[in-house]
Formats: sequence, C-alpha cells, structure tokens
Amino acid sequence: MARKYTKLLMDMMAEGLISDKAVADMALCYLSEHDVEDMMRNGLFLLDDEEVVEEEKISVSKWHTEQEVRDSKG
Repeated sequence: MARKYTKLLMDMMAEGLISDKAVADMALCYLSEHDVEDMMRNGLFLLDDEEVVEEEKISVSKWHTEQEVRDSKG
C-alpha cells in the first residue's frame, strides 16, 4: 500500500488522536532546513529568496490533498 504511514497519521489526526500542530511541529523538526525550503517553494509559500507569500492559514490535510493532486499530474 502506497503512503501507508501517511494515511495512518492522517487518520489519527482526523480522529483527534493527534493535532495538526503536533504533526507539523514533528515534521518540521524532522526535515532539514533545505527540505522545509523545498516544501515551501513547492507549496508556493516562498517564491524566491526574498519574497514570502502571505497566505491565510491552511490545514495540513488541505496541503496534503493539494500536494497529492500535483503529484498525480506529473
């Protein structure tokens, strides 16, 4: 099964067993600074070295869903 642990973690968040913030904190601490920058650029929160897009807050699950759509297209 593809994304077995991602689905498990998403289900745990949906069931209220772990908060979105706890998952985000854990992921951001786990990722390297380069990976965080890449994730921000891929999510269009960072357009170049000096410009940060002011976005309204989005949930981890919304970001994940949008990321899956982008991944499936290319």
